[in-house]
Amino acid sequence: MKITIECHCGQRYDAEFEPAAGRVPQPITCPGCGTDATATINDALAPVPAAAPPRPPLRKAEPVPTTASPAPVAAEAPARCFRHPDQPVEVFCFVCKKPMCAACMELYGFVCSPYCRRQAKERGLEIPEYEKQRDVVARQQQKHGKRVALAATLGVVALGGLWLWYAFWGSQPHVTHTFDLGQGEAQFCQFVGPHQLLVANGTRVALFDTGRYRPLWKTDAPGAAGRAEPGAGPFVTPQRVWVQRGPALIQIDRATGQTKATVSVPGQIRRVAQHATSLVVESADNLLAQRPANQEHLTYIDLATGKAASQVVTILIPPPPPVRRADNEPGSGAEEELQKPRVIEARTEFIPVENGVLRCDITIARTNIVSYQAIKAGQPLADNEMSVANSAAIAAQVVNDMTRQRTGGIRYADESVYRVTLQRVLGGPATNWTGEVTGPPAVFPLTTLNLLIAGRELIALDQQNRKLWASKLPYPVAPALLSPEIGDQISPALEDGDTVYVFDQGVLTAFARATGDVRWRLASVGVTQIGLDAQGMLYVTTSTANPEDIQYTQQFKLGRRVEAVIMKVDPRTGKTLWRMQQSGDHFYLADGVVYCTESSGSGLQDFANMAGGHPVTGNFRIFRIAPRSGKRLWEYYRAGGPEAVAFQGATIALVSDGQLEILKYLAF
Repeated sequence: MKITIECHCGQRYDAEFEPAAGRVPQPITCPGCGTDATATINDALAPVPAAAPPRPPLRKAEPVPTTASPAPVAAEAPARCFRHPDQPVEVFCFVCKKPMCAACMELYGFVCSPYCRRQAKERGLEIPEYEKQRDVVARQQQKHGKRVALAATLGVVALGGLWLWYAFWGSQPHVTHTFDLGQGEAQFCQFVGPHQLLVANGTRVALFDTGRYRPLWKTDAPGAAGRAEPGAGPFVTPQRVWVQRGPALIQIDRATGQTKATVSVPGQIRRVAQHATSLVVESADNLLAQRPANQEHLTYIDLATGKAASQVVTILIPPPPPVRRADNEPGSGAEEELQKPRVIEARTEFIPVENGVLRCDITIARTNIVSYQAIKAGQPLADNEMSVANSAAIAAQVVNDMTRQRTGGIRYADESVYRVTLQRVLGGPATNWTGEVTGPPAVFPLTTLNLLIAGRELIALDQQNRKLWASKLPYPVAPALLSPEIGDQISPALEDGDTVYVFDQGVLTAFARATGDVRWRLASVGVTQIGLDAQGMLYVTTSTANPEDIQYTQQFKLGRRVEAVIMKVDPRTGKTLWRMQQSGDHFYLADGVVYCTESSGSGLQDFANMAGGHPVTGNFRIFRIAPRSGKRLWEYYRAGGPEAVAFQGATIALVSDGQLEILKYLAF
């Protein structure tokens, strides 16, 4: 007898034998994998059991006498698997009708052997798939694996595309909306609440919703003629907006834009200064008089209540400056005269402080203008050194010699002795303080202290004008910061908790607020801005200059360029956490985001604007800086500098030429 066997490994082979009692006389194994097929062949040779005769139909039982009891009938034994006698039958083979258990079905499904499967195929029988059969399970797992791999591949491709879109488009700021502000140069642009941007120009004040891109209100400040002076507000409180229009200050409701009150100021407004809770307005009857009067009007406005109080004050009037000789007058030394600082013999300043106004009278005690060398004394190059290799040194020497001939190579510093008197004119009783300092003095109000800075001297006073402590700075404060106009906008001092930070021309110093003890010093030449973020970390705008540049201010160094630097400093230790060059000269801290801006001229474009009678605009760049690492995340370029800029989270507002542009980007 010859039969063909298909092993589960896929090997097909023939076996010849003569059955003995319906069974294989010797073992038969697969030549491919060595599997014993004897049992499978014996099962195939076993006779198919005859089908059980059909049961007769049920019929109604006849009553049986109770005296006769029927004989017991033996119960039919349950069917068992022909290959695994200890397992119950789940199904019969679709071909040979052999009983099969669950284990057999896992191997072959609804047929008992590969032979029956082949017979079913030859007969055209449709055999359903058994979901738990090993081949079916393996095939389903393979399909599932392919689907998972395909989904993962598509996910990676989608994430890659999303990252590319975010890196090159989504994370970059783009103009999303533009508003027309009308005529007038923008003088104020600031976020005053979530998605609320307040903008003011010469004639109009408007509040915009930058989330829904719509104006909430606009007002032309009726009843006040004239335009606001530069730097004259608006002044913003949680409920009100104060705007200067001509000789009046107008109170506008921040929610509706309605005018709530108008405070008329006597005379012509000379200066408006703001503290956290108040406005101080200085005005005079005639600002254009050749000889200013020694009296002016002082108006104090409480921003919380809107109440105003005015009084006439007598001020110190400096004498007119001496007439300088003309440039063409022999021996005039006009260049040197222009370099000398002007000594103001007497003046009065009014400074808004906590809950009041501080009057500062300054008079000259002793005039002392000191000269310093501003160019190094260099040795002229010998004839044998005049070569192409020394061209840079030759050019620097020529420029320095030309400067020395024009200015004498001298810089001048005002080290005069000034007498300063501080007294409160509004806001409660306080003692007067009088003292002498060396150098032009200026007062900078902080939260709990008022700092008097003159030259290298630093004096801290409380709100009652009592001296708390004094200290010496390593360098004088930059003269530009001592001007009242500049001091209202940029202060060299910052108070935070129990620490006061002060920067001069070469060093940033942290003082203990109560005692004046120096906690740390950070040497950095050219500091112009300091600020704290929400986590209390200190940010500093400085430069790459060195201490030599402070002394030799006129020295020309070919090939060396001083660049702006942004630094992050640990306020507890003064340690520099990171520093970034070529990323702007002014920083903004906006809801955890660090921005830097840079304004620079573009030579050809500026020349073309000047030739055509247009204003010089230059270039403007915005950089986003990672707060943790100081890494530059992106750069936004704009031709022409804006008149005003504001930041809030991932929203940027730019005002230029009567247009308000809203820029946004995605940030995570």
